[in-house]
Amino acid sequence: MSNTTTPAARPAESTEPPAGPPKILLVATPLALAALSAAVIFTSFGLGYWTTLGPGPGFFPFWIGLLMGISSLVWLLQALRGNPNVLPQPEEPVMLDTDTVRTAPTAKKRPIWTVLLSLVILASLLELIGFQLSMFAFLLFQLKFQGGRKWLSSLIIALVGSFGVFYLFTEVLQVTLPTSSINVLEDLGL
Repeated sequence: MSNTTTPAARPAESTEPPAGPPKILLVATPLALAALSAAVIFTSFGLGYWTTLGPGPGFFPFWIGLLMGISSLVWLLQALRGNPNVLPQPEEPVMLDTDTVRTAPTAKKRPIWTVLLSLVILASLLELIGFQLSMFAFLLFQLKFQGGRKWLSSLIIALVGSFGVFYLFTEVLQVTLPTSSINVLEDLGL
């Protein structure tokens, strides 16, 4: 007997796409999110966009709904065009080097108590040194010392997150944030 295999004995090569969610889910999910966004925007109109004191209760829901709606439509367009970043890819097993994972700076366990303690310090310093300086110190601590970011990126994010947010709320939205109760800092506008 010869040792040849018949075509029926060979495993059939599959031409089907890899397993993943059906195409209907890739379209239905962003459509559902777009519908939810429309509902949020529509509901925000009844809440009042602006009041004499500043942004009304419908201000943030309107902008969040708009951002969510635009994002869901972009997601839908990408799914319809077959963007590989949207479509599920077959997963390959990931082999982790346990020595690298243990020594990587981002893998260090950050105790939650340090975050909670820094939030308590932030809250206690708000009235004393004001929003700008206390938020700058908080963000710098979290980004540089807790998150291990580089100095330049930590400083830029902390400046924007403290002084930029203060300007946005006080000047643009006309919402009062705490300023320093120390005369020297108050005279500097902090």
